[in-house]
Amino acid sequence: MDMKLIDAMPGARNCAVTLAGVTRGENVFILTDSNSDPRIAQALAAACREAGAAVTVSFMESRSIPHEEPPKPVAAAMKASDVFFEICEPMILYSAACREAKDAGARHIVCAMENIKGLCSEGARWPLEITFEVCRRVFHQWRNGKTIHITAENGTDLVSELRPEYVVGGPMRSVEPGTFEVFAGGTGDVGVWPAWTAEGVLVFDCLHTFVGLLDRKVKVTVEKGRVVNVEGGAAQVKFLEEVREKYGEDAWHLGELMIGLCPKARVLTDDPSHLEAHRHAGCLHAAMGMSIDFYEDPTDRKTLKMTPSVDPGIHLDHLVIEPTITIDGEPCVEKGRLLALDDPDIQALARKLGVEA
Repeated sequence: MDMKLIDAMPGARNCAVTLAGVTRGENVFILTDSNSDPRIAQALAAACREAGAAVTVSFMESRSIPHEEPPKPVAAAMKASDVFFEICEPMILYSAACREAKDAGARHIVCAMENIKGLCSEGARWPLEITFEVCRRVFHQWRNGKTIHITAENGTDLVSELRPEYVVGGPMRSVEPGTFEVFAGGTGDVGVWPAWTAEGVLVFDCLHTFVGLLDRKVKVTVEKGRVVNVEGGAAQVKFLEEVREKYGEDAWHLGELMIGLCPKARVLTDDPSHLEAHRHAGCLHAAMGMSIDFYEDPTDRKTLKMTPSVDPGIHLDHLVIEPTITIDGEPCVEKGRLLALDDPDIQALARKLGVEA
């Protein structure tokens, strides 16, 4: 095992043991693809074997678009596993195969990292005990609110209703059967499907599938939960218009408003999915397209049903990096700083675990 794999092992154990809850005797399936660093799979496999699990690693050609179906043999292996790790770019998270695997009781971890550095990062090693506590606090604030208001110095100004059945948050504990989490140089998020109530303007600093900060930010106008106008660079506007033409009007549905919870996740913009930035505490990603998460009981992740509420066949997550967010007028995020991290109990827990929140 070379030094880079050794350096990745604390993050791999955090992902496999603390988050996924891998234990002795379980069947673990690790899927990677031609766009991904194979050392991520090696490190996770080593962590799972240390925990006493039986591990199978499989390779496939990368999919052409996000959430495209994997080959049938891969889908069968996912469904037969106790835990499966997805290391794919683009991801397959919202594919029917993934939903069927979770319906069969599998625990699904999306390892969304460009290379082994993601597992070596400070965010990957961040104590999940802190994330669990932060998630409970933010989830409680959102679930008990009625209105979310998002602004930013880039011109963002959006208001939406909050309905408790559409507020999602994780992780609050290790992943349970039939559920999933994303581990991308850190983990943790709370969000809501706006349920066709969003009104206002979002100005994106990064656009899904485009590398880097946008030279000209993309401004979208939202009415009754649907994007009705797009302004910005010619390439980005053309891309979004072609997406709507190919996938239909619901491709411009505002499907999700979600913030990250991990203060050490990096705001990386040099990959097309920006998934580690999604996990950075206080960073907002807003999706256009599919709404997928639905809870029968929003306090119990075991009741998560992966049935699309709106399903045009695409889900694109765009970034507002430093938002200010209030819930019923009470602050949640201030210029990108997640205020739950300043809670005295969270600060005390961080000191106890030897880290700085």
